[in-house]
Amino acid sequence: MIEMIATAFQIPTPSLSEIITIIFQV
Repeated sequence: MIEMIATAFQIPTPSLSEIITIIFQV
């Protein structure tokens, strides 16, 4: 799971950033 999050952070995509933020909030 951490690896997927790290990969998402490497990709500068606003959509992914929002999704990641939501996941962290949960």
